[in-house]
Amino acid sequence: MSNTINHKPPVLPPGSFSGALKGEVKIEVGALLKHAWDITPRILIWMIGVFIGVAAIGFVVTKIMEVFMPINPAFWVEGNEATIQIEDLFIFIISSIIQEFIMAPFNALFIMVALVNVIGRKPNMALLRYTLTRWRPIVLCSVVKMTTTAAGVLLLALFLYINTQLAIVLMVLFAIYVQLSFMLAVPLIIDRGLTTSKAIFASVIIINKAMFPVLMLMILMFIILMISAIPLGLGLIFTVPMLANLVATIYHSLVGCEVEELPYWPAEVRH
Repeated sequence: MSNTINHKPPVLPPGSFSGALKGEVKIEVGALLKHAWDITPRILIWMIGVFIGVAAIGFVVTKIMEVFMPINPAFWVEGNEATIQIEDLFIFIISSIIQEFIMAPFNALFIMVALVNVIGRKPNMALLRYTLTRWRPIVLCSVVKMTTTAAGVLLLALFLYINTQLAIVLMVLFAIYVQLSFMLAVPLIIDRGLTTSKAIFASVIIINKAMFPVLMLMILMFIILMISAIPLGLGLIFTVPMLANLVATIYHSLVGCEVEELPYWPAEVRH
């Protein structure tokens, strides 16, 4: 049975890794956004299935963290600021960071499904298992991203003594910049098999050379997400998978997806 999607996918020329590093690959905002929209329906069932699985794992992780790192219930009650202890805030932050690290490889499953989708193929369980085998560099990537964000925000917090509004704006902009710059790191890890340092370095270089169109795409995607959340959030069933597909589309347009060359790909459709 063929693994090719039944209807012909929209044509999306692959980019060039070396060209993207040099800033020679150009992308079109409208074309990429439309492509992400067009290919999303094909993968909805898989995305929903992955979401249910990841959400279940996240629920279990949260419950386990509540046992080993319990937080005072007053921490969650609005208006009880006076009862909040610094220990509760510390436990909440540490617990959130640990959960982020644990869930990072599972969240990467969405990227793998999107990478397969962007080249017009159907995902399979073997590719999902392969993604989880890359948990070490994926988790390390999450550690570096969070550390970089935290360090930058703490440094910019010094501006609080000068101008509070300016400090907040700078901290938000820096956090957004880090998120954008690291956006291709996980795809590079699972698609190209790069180490964490090489994936982050390449992602930062490539995104910064295409920052304006990538930023425009993510702003438009954010607007779409906000609009889709209005009718009881039902639209998010479509737009959240679209976000993953947009990241994969940007990656493929800049770097060129080679996931089909992985040894875990079914032999009958491997080049």
